[in-house]
Amino acid sequence: MTASFAVINAWGTPTPFGVSRSPSEVAAAAADALTRHTDIERLQDAVATMVTAQAGTEAACFCHCAAAGVTLAVAAALTGTDAVLIAALPDVAGENVVAIQTEHQVNYGHPITQAIRLAGAKVLVLDGTVEQRIQQLADHRAAGTLAAVVAVSSTLVKAPAPIGLVELAERARDAGVPFIVDAAAQDWRLNDPGWFNGIDIAIFSAQKYLAAPTCCILTGSAAHIAAARANLGGIGRGMKPTKEALAGVAAALPMRAGLSLSDVRDANVARARHLIASCNDLPYRFDTLDSADYGPYPRIALTCSDAREATMLADALRQHEPSIVVGRHALSQGVVTLELTHVTDEEAQTIVAALHGSTASRA
Repeated sequence: MTASFAVINAWGTPTPFGVSRSPSEVAAAAADALTRHTDIERLQDAVATMVTAQAGTEAACFCHCAAAGVTLAVAAALTGTDAVLIAALPDVAGENVVAIQTEHQVNYGHPITQAIRLAGAKVLVLDGTVEQRIQQLADHRAAGTLAAVVAVSSTLVKAPAPIGLVELAERARDAGVPFIVDAAAQDWRLNDPGWFNGIDIAIFSAQKYLAAPTCCILTGSAAHIAAARANLGGIGRGMKPTKEALAGVAAALPMRAGLSLSDVRDANVARARHLIASCNDLPYRFDTLDSADYGPYPRIALTCSDAREATMLADALRQHEPSIVVGRHALSQGVVTLELTHVTDEEAQTIVAALHGSTASRA
């Protein structure tokens, strides 16, 4: 069935196009789980131990996806492990605001602010100068209405927020509220225990670069993870992890731990350079994008003459047979982005041919 709707994914890990390709070992583990009954609570405990051993965090739990993880993490901030409060959500007593910087108001299929509000919290958008944002936090801290601080670590953040993660974590700690980081597509952070300093709940999509089935990994401090897991018996019930997802994550984690990320980076850089060299006769500018938020997965910025040309190119690739999907978030700047992490050598050749064909057809 899925073969009938297959695409060449040169976008990255977008949910509408199947996120990632799972290795055969991960697919087999998930398939095997589907044939069995299992104690899911014990399975969660076992996989959580694998996560904490890799990340150096105190605890971990799971839910359906990172969007659900944001809501579950906010719910944890609102209720702790209080069963009465958990049962009452999304109704909360008094005003409870969750702060997020304006640059972090990303949309990954729905606004992250909606994921926050689903738990019953109100959103406090921090904007203006650094001093003004700090004052906003201080005002709500003094009023006793600040429930949590949320940050986003993602390539979806188009402009850097003036308060960095480290300082924001300190502000949350000073206010006595949990610091939650949505790092959905940055599961390589699991190998970097130092990155978790000051983070109470970090949120990852196991189905992205970890290439597991759809599942969210929440990891961080024991108290806050316990509260998040407790909310799986409340509003998180519809966000629960499945046995096949947990089995897939259990198979994917040791495979990731055994990878050399520098080797993965080298392979991705080489693949990007080869594609660029194969297109040096086209009337576009090609640049390799690389930053900490991309991890070992550099992207290619293909710059067109204007937004109209970039949109036409992206549309032409989408209509190609087979369909090729590319990053569209910078089309208004005349830029098409390509990521080749999940592209085979044969598919890369198809992309090169499609780029030449599309350009020739408009000449």
